[in-house]
Amino acid sequence: MSLSTVSGRLIPRKMLVLVYNDLAPWTDLIIHCKSDDDDLDVQHVAYGKDFEFHFRPNIWGNTLFHCTMKFNRAAYWFDIYVQDRDEDICDQCV
Repeated sequence: MSLSTVSGRLIPRKMLVLVYNDLAPWTDLIIHCKSDDDDLDVQHVAYGKDFEFHFRPNIWGNTLFHCTMKFNRAAYWFDIYVQDRDEDICDQCV
């Protein structure tokens, strides 16, 4: 786990997740991401635009954000950030 020191306390570094809509022209993406602690509300992402969110993973190493994405009358659900899978791969996850 990547930690930094603030006022003598060790805290995980801040993470960024960026979702870019490059599906197809005129195809909108509806995305709803959540963790156990945070609900990021439903976001409408037009073609060529993006949605991003920032957070600090927890010190227990089990932060998880999952998203539902809808486009073209289909819905898909997946884990967009899993701390033990992603924290050493990226701090700006695209």
